[in-house]
Parts: sequence; structure tokens; C-alpha cells
Amino acid sequence: MLAVAAKTTLQAACSDADGNADIRNSYLVLNTTLSSYRGISLWFDAASNKLYLRNDLNTAWLGGVAPGSPGGVIENSYCRVDCAATAVERDGNNLRVNWSIEPKSPMVGKTLKAWMYVIDAAGAADGWDEMASYLIGAGGLNVSVSPINTSVMAGFPVTLTTRSGAPNGKAATSTYLLMNTSLNPGGAIYLFYDGPSNKLYLRNDAGSAWLGGYAPGSANSISNNLVTVNCAASSAVMVGSQLEVNWSLTPKPSAAPRTYSAWMYTLDTTGLKDGWDLMGTLTVTAP
Repeated sequence: MLAVAAKTTLQAACSDADGNADIRNSYLVLNTTLSSYRGISLWFDAASNKLYLRNDLNTAWLGGVAPGSPGGVIENSYCRVDCAATAVERDGNNLRVNWSIEPKSPMVGKTLKAWMYVIDAAGAADGWDEMASYLIGAGGLNVSVSPINTSVMAGFPVTLTTRSGAPNGKAATSTYLLMNTSLNPGGAIYLFYDGPSNKLYLRNDAGSAWLGGYAPGSANSISNNLVTVNCAASSAVMVGSQLEVNWSLTPKPSAAPRTYSAWMYTLDTTGLKDGWDLMGTLTVTAP
């Protein structure tokens, strides 16, 4: 997972049987599809020792800054490249570009695949190879909601997963997910997992009280006018250092047709908290 506004180093490593000096260009693209359009498209021109970032609309390269240049920054709407913190390593046949990047908020909730492309001095190229994938979180304790920026159908069960940073563990971490046209608990699909008690809750229609209070996996359900929470099929587990709450939901016909904005809030018993972050949208369609 990569977090918005958090500096991350991604290493693009390649090799050439004729030695690393024979490598001329190394490209790294991070996007939902193999495209530099509205993505993070990086180029290291090894011949000139310069770093570049493609612009938003994939019409021009930005930058041309040497790795390690003090104060050197290149950015578009989707990424900031810290050239000063970007380093290039060479040994034998190997070239490694350690890109220091910070994804920006338009990437929140997306899973970006990473592709590489390398060209040598003779023009020989190794075509686009998919190397990895990264989930982009909102930063802080609010990491992601999935699926997001998509549609679900009323009357059919769906699992929504919230992921939160949990540095003090599951029992110390609580998280909220509020889905509405505005950040308002009334007339919303408003969910709460209380880590200390290991209980699931749903806010009532008026947004005035919590319903439920059942453990994930228990033979219970919680309903308001918009949704039913199936506690038996829901779970709350630690995955690495993150709390993953899998909410089994069935939107009701009254929830459609409507596009909901999804906000997250996470806090823990030591006083750590990450306030309401907009994570994306979810559209409920009529059956």
C-alpha cells in the first residue's frame, strides 16, 4: 500500500549483458491501465542522467532534473517526484533507479499496476512488463475502501472492505464508514466498528442512535431503511499492521438509484485519529 502525500521509494531495477553503461532509457508507469494519461509515468534518461515525469494528458515530459539535485521537484496532478531524494545505483550489468515519489489525492482508492520498459544504446528494448501493483490509501490511519468508484445493485449482497492503520492493534482501533450525499448521519448508510468491544453498529435512519452492537461472525443482522448488515458474513481481522473490516451489506431498493460519497474516520484508544477523509463514491442502482 502507498499513501497519498507520503514519500515512498520505488526501485526500478534493470540489467544489460553489455554492462549498465549500455542502458539508455528506463521507464516506469503506474496507472490502472498501461497508459501515461492521468497517471504516474516516470522516465530516467541514463544518457543525460536526467529524471522526467509525464504531464497529466500525456502530451509532454516535465522536468529534466538530475538525481540528487538539491530542491529538485517535478510534479503533475497525480504525483510529486522528489529528485533530491531520488538516487541511481550502478554496478556491473545493473542499473537501479530509486524513485522518491508522493502520490496525490486523485489516486486515492485506486490499485495502480506498475509497468517497466527499458531501451539500450543499440535501440534494443524489453517491452512493457507488469512488475507489481499498489493500493493507494488516503494517508494517516484511513487507508482505503473497496470496492470504490463503482456501482452495486440494490437487493444483492456486497462486501465493502475498510482498511485502517492500526499501530496499536485491532482491540485498540475503531473505524467509521459514512455513505451519503453529504457528510451527514441522517439518511445515510453509516457503519461503525468498535475495536475495544469487537462490535458492529449501523446508525438509524434519523442519524440519532446506533443500532446493533453485534460481533462480526455472529448470527445477527442490523437494518435501517437503506441497508441490512449481515453480521454472520462480516469480519474484522488484522492484515499486517492494518485493520480490515469486511462489511457484508445488502442495499435495499430505497437506497437506489443514488450515488453516495464515502467518508472514513479512524481512531484508537491511545488518542491517535484520522478525521473524515473522502475515499470515493459508490452508486446503488435499482434491481
